[in-house]
Amino acid sequence: MGSGHLFGWESVGEDWVKVACNPSGELQIDASLILEDVPTDGELEKAPTSNWAYNHKADVAAHHAKYTDVESRTAIDDIFTAGGVLTRNMDFNYKEFVNVARFNLKAAAGHTHRVILGLGSNSKDFNIFSYEGGVGWSDFSIYKYNGSAYIPVIDSDNFQATLDDYLEEAPSDGVVNKAPTSNWAYDHNANASAHHAKFTALEAQEACNLDGDLYHSFPGTAFKPTNPDTDQHHYAVSGKLISDQDGMSVYAPVMLPDGCTVTACLVDGSAGLTDEGWTLWRITHSDQVTAIMGQAVVQTEDTSIANPVIDNSLYSYHISLTAMDTADELYYTRIKYTL
Repeated sequence: MGSGHLFGWESVGEDWVKVACNPSGELQIDASLILEDVPTDGELEKAPTSNWAYNHKADVAAHHAKYTDVESRTAIDDIFTAGGVLTRNMDFNYKEFVNVARFNLKAAAGHTHRVILGLGSNSKDFNIFSYEGGVGWSDFSIYKYNGSAYIPVIDSDNFQATLDDYLEEAPSDGVVNKAPTSNWAYDHNANASAHHAKFTALEAQEACNLDGDLYHSFPGTAFKPTNPDTDQHHYAVSGKLISDQDGMSVYAPVMLPDGCTVTACLVDGSAGLTDEGWTLWRITHSDQVTAIMGQAVVQTEDTSIANPVIDNSLYSYHISLTAMDTADELYYTRIKYTL
């Protein structure tokens, strides 16, 4: 930020003069200009020192009878009226304004322009208004000195001189008290090469732990016998289907994720069932035409799958096994696929 100076009004010469400060920014004030060790009659621009006040307080004989209201006001040169109205200017030296609802700052004699500062009920509200006698409310500017010239800080309610204290055109590494400008953000957003590359399909699958080989399995209890007699079978607690007659045919639905690719299929069963074959079918919804996707004998996995991409919008799928003999056991079906 630019450097600045504090100025005060010098009423005799009617001019603004620079107020002296030390390198730490503290005002340099000659205490003897406002203090004297012993009070003087008629002195209205100085105050007695704490040393004198301490001794005076300790001296019982130095005190007089309690002031009346009139005497109290007279003692302070009638600066307040009986109604508590301030009759002229007061000099606040390093004092705080406490519980102020509103006060006026008025220019030197002969000037009609003044600034009114209003404090709202919320202590954070602070409003500044400009009023000129005979003219009315008007715009005004607050300036700060940047080392070579005075520049506006606030003009027509817009901040003008302090934005670079909070903004920078391009972001800097490690800067936590500034933000990049909207101009930079707009250009960055429009620059496709500035953005990170999106995930590939494989990376997305890896992020969801869906990469590589996936499996869909179901037990023998998923199969439903159809002929020659649907009642001549039973299921075991282990999930297998057991045929109770020769020539038993069984079917089971296959439900896989839409869009996945089938890479292998296996139907497993007892040794007596290894002379029978299974078939994985695709059935077209529109005309019920069937197509073989894979087939092999029980306990043998088929890895050469035809039409391997699953499309549940156009097709449905099932697996069949025919000619089971009495006591043949069908254990499970395992289908391997990728996304």
